[in-house]
This record gives sequence, structure tokens and C-alpha cells, in this order.
Amino acid sequence: MATKKIKSLNINTSNLSKTGESRRFSVSGERGAKFNLRIQHSRTDSGEYFYNFLNNDFQSEFNSENVLNVEMNSSIYNGSIPFPYSAGTYNLLLLPAEDTVIENSNQVINKSFTQGENVTVTIATATENTDTYGQSSSLSTTSDPAAANVTSVAQAGSIGSSILQSNTSVFNKKNDANGFGLIVTNFGKITDYSFYYLATETVDRSSFTEKTDTVDGSVSSSTAVTLDTSYATTGIQVGDYIFGTGVTYGTTVAAVNVGSDVKDITLSAAMSISDGVTLTFITPSNEVIVDDLTDLAVGMQLYYLTSTAKPSAKTIIQSINSQTKTLTLSTNQAVSDGLTMTFRAYGFALINSITGASFVSSSVATWKATAANSVDTQLRAAVTNKNITVTTTYGISGGSLIEFSGANVINTSTNNVNAVTPDPDGSDADGLLTCDVTQAFVGKEKIKFKPTSRSSSLCTQCDIYFAIKIAKYPSANKTIYLDLDKFITPGTAS
Repeated sequence: MATKKIKSLNINTSNLSKTGESRRFSVSGERGAKFNLRIQHSRTDSGEYFYNFLNNDFQSEFNSENVLNVEMNSSIYNGSIPFPYSAGTYNLLLLPAEDTVIENSNQVINKSFTQGENVTVTIATATENTDTYGQSSSLSTTSDPAAANVTSVAQAGSIGSSILQSNTSVFNKKNDANGFGLIVTNFGKITDYSFYYLATETVDRSSFTEKTDTVDGSVSSSTAVTLDTSYATTGIQVGDYIFGTGVTYGTTVAAVNVGSDVKDITLSAAMSISDGVTLTFITPSNEVIVDDLTDLAVGMQLYYLTSTAKPSAKTIIQSINSQTKTLTLSTNQAVSDGLTMTFRAYGFALINSITGASFVSSSVATWKATAANSVDTQLRAAVTNKNITVTTTYGISGGSLIEFSGANVINTSTNNVNAVTPDPDGSDADGLLTCDVTQAFVGKEKIKFKPTSRSSSLCTQCDIYFAIKIAKYPSANKTIYLDLDKFITPGTAS
């Protein structure tokens, strides 16, 4: 009998919908060609499954019902497979049967595609000044985050052109401690470098023999410490960072061999340390070993050495040794074993390289942080000096960052608001501003405020707009942060 040929197996191999879908397939070949078809599903959560062509379902045990045997009675054989929701990879395997070969000498035809879980991309606002921002419905209450998150959901790794956009507002908290306004800087410009991705890693110094010594005699609010051993024996040197119970992060050795006593050292700041506490001394280095390299990349900024402590200077990852898990940083740092370091990746290029997603700025010319209101107040009484009594101080910043204008204002020279005695809601009747120039108000005048910098604006509500195209979704849920501190400076009392 003459050998017959199978030419092709055709099926849509794009990612399957998360909810499942039915897909048609076709086999092209010669009349009389024989083949068998198998469909194998490697599930993300629980191993291998096989399609049963009789009951149209996937099962964990393989038997004859998992093989479709076909003898073609025309040049095309058509079929349909209902794929359920089940994340993983599907493989369709076509094998030639008796007296049949596959064109181009292939032994088997394999078509594969994936079905992923849905993932959520979240854009969240972030700031180090969380107490500055209040809830719009109750400005006396802190809002953290400062504005609601915006999200987009799609299949993991899917390609598309979804637009994730936000029209949101943030509000200055209205209380005595924080109600000094929002200063929108740099003309309110927002770029992709206003966004960052966050990663944390743990320091691994298990391979190091640390310099340690024990405190000999308790220390009470003092910089003078006596140790059990000579500094020369342990190798302690000026500039070493000190870690241990009772020692604040950032404390260093200021002097050794104090008073010609090799066991006496001086700390850079006064501490209270109990007798017998073991201290670890670490010399700063630009190389740091971490437990793993997940989500780390060259160009990321070391933002926190601990949950709150920052490096003294801007510090960037310059290189990564994947074999030793060693990071080379742009500045020397002193970190102890087990310390959690926080890194930020600013800008979409770096964020994309880490997350595996593709975020693209959309209509970036329209991105803006805009002062939604102006700030003004009214005098409570006549003023003949530099102390101006006002009905409310909400939104008014001290620190010589803003100036004012209005009826009877005397601005014969630089005249900024230097300090504010807060009364944001006017309930205490003690709101007071101090300025540079003696005034001559008769009382009840209304005055307006604006920043001294012409690239800035002052408000208590800032409207924020951006739009991001998601050209490719990540393989897992990801959160990207909009750093409000890049374009908003909180006002201060003085």
C-alpha cells in the first residue's frame, strides 16, 4: 500500500482565555492517511492531565480514550476541543500511524499554547509624608494611601494595549500638625520616572567572621564605652558601624584607644547599653551579599537600609554577581546580617526589565499635577508689626516658601511667610503668621498666598492625571507606585 502524507496540524496557539474556550483544529493531508492525536495538559497547580475524546474532559490517568485515531476520508479533517479553565500549558501531539508519514520528515507535530491565571496590575500613590494627606470626606483624618489605587486585570503574560489611567485628587490633611498646604513643584510635571517598583532583599553575611566585642560595664546616655578586649585585637577601627542592642542604626566608632586605654572607645552619639551586650563592628563596603536576587537589577536605587534609615548619599546598584549574589553599590554601606534593604526601580524601562511587563507612557503631554484651588485667608484684627493674625491658616506654609498679596499688604522688600501658628479650621481663634516686613493692616483684609518659586503652585487639593498603556501584562500580580514626593512638597510650620 502506498505511503500517505500528513501535511499540517492547524490550531490557534495564542494564549487561552482564563475562563476557558472551545478551539477548532484541522489536519491537512492525503485521503487515506492515518494519525492519532493526543492532548496533554501540564497544569500549573497539579501535574499532568490528558484529554478524553469520549467524554470531552481532561483526566489524570492515561488510557486508550486519550488517543484519537483517525483515517482521513478527505484532504482535511476538522475537530473541536473545549478547553476548560485550568492554568498551564497545553500540547497537541499528532503522530503518524500505519503507512503514513509527516511531510518534511518530521516524526511528530507538536502545537503548544498556554492558559494563565489572571493578574492584577495596581498603580498606588506613595509618599514618605503620609500624615500630610487627608481623606476628602473628613480632612481631619489621615488618608494612607493618599488616593485610591487604580487597577487593571488581564491574563498573565497577555499582549494587548490596555490603557490604565487615573483622574484622582489628593488633599492636605486639615489639622494643626500637617495643614500647611501642598506645594506642587516643577510645574506639576509627571513622567514615567515619577513611578517606581519596590523590591526588598535580606543581607547575608553568614560567610563573614564578624568583628565583635562585649560591653564591660553598662552605659547610660553616654558616648564612652569600655569593651572586654583591645581594639587592636578585634580589629575595630574609627568609622566602623556598630550594631547591637541599645545602639541606634548609624552609630559609628568616633575614637579608639581613648585616654590610652585600648579597651575604651567613643561612639558618634550617646547611647544606653547594658553590661555584657555583644556589639558587632562592620567596616563600610560597596559590596553587599543578599539572600537572593529576585526583582533586583542594575540601576535600582537603594532607598532604605532599614525600614526607616536611608543611605547618606544616593546609592545605585552598579553591578550584580549572580554566582555569589553580590551587589556592587555606588557608595560604601555598612549592613549587618539579616538586615532588610529596600530598593526602588524608577522609570518604565527599568520597571519593565524587572517585572517582565511592558508599561508605556500614553499621551504623556497630558500628564499633570494641578493645584485645584488657591489659598487665602482673612485678618482677624489690625496689625502694625510682622505678626499677622488670621481667621484660618489652612494651606499656609512657613519656612519662607511662600509670599502673600492683597489689600494694604506692604511688600517693599522680600516678604515671605516665615512661621505659622496653626489654626486650620479657625476654631481656636489663634492663627498667626510671621513675615519679613512690618505691615499696617486695618483688620478684615483678605490676603492670598503663592510660592516664591514661579515653577510651583500652592493648594490644599492637587488633581493628578496620568495614562499608562499596558502592552504586556506581567506573569504575576504587580504594584507600581506613583511617588508623590517627586512633585509635591508638604508645607511646614516654619
